[in-house]
Amino acid sequence: MSNTQNNKKITAKGRETKDKIFRTAVELFSKNGFYGVSIRDITSAINIKESSLYHHYLSKEDLINDIYFYFAENIDATRLTDAQIDSILAEHDGHSLLQKCLQEFRGVMEQPLMAMAWRIISMQQYRDDKAFEILSIDFHRMRIKYYENIFRTLVKRRIIKALDPKLLAFEYFYTLIGMLTEYNVLKFLKRKTQVMENLMNEHIEFFWNKIKNS
Repeated sequence: MSNTQNNKKITAKGRETKDKIFRTAVELFSKNGFYGVSIRDITSAINIKESSLYHHYLSKEDLINDIYFYFAENIDATRLTDAQIDSILAEHDGHSLLQKCLQEFRGVMEQPLMAMAWRIISMQQYRDDKAFEILSIDFHRMRIKYYENIFRTLVKRRIIKALDPKLLAFEYFYTLIGMLTEYNVLKFLKRKTQVMENLMNEHIEFFWNKIKNS
């Protein structure tokens, strides 16, 4: 076997080990909190030496920063592109668009790793400015901007009433994110979520009926 092949094997194994460390840290931090988990807890869970972890991460802080990056990077996948929005509006109404936005959001945020990362960052925002900035700026403010652009498009096309798109975005999103947060907690606790799912759909229905053009 050549050195190149051997190096490829080592590199692949290293990536696999790093991925196991990352996923285990996310799971443990989401259950016990960042400060309730030690490096030894992580390495013991996947049966590796602490030195193996330090080969990939310098510290727990390095790990949590990687989780922050993962969450922020994947938030973008929860937003529809302009082309997708145009395609939906060409065949359906704004109500269908809002439903599709929620589906796309849930499709990403309900992935186990993202759901756990969301819980970690929600806890960390009280102790770590980076976590707060990710939730406040990368998540909430960018989501407001996203919905503002959607409502502006609907106003321009006269699909909805001539209302302030920014105010509509605030009114619509902050109610919805409260429901989504509770929904995420219920799933974590393995409790029934149907009532909250119904409320989210009713919120969209109510909001749409208030703003649509007759």
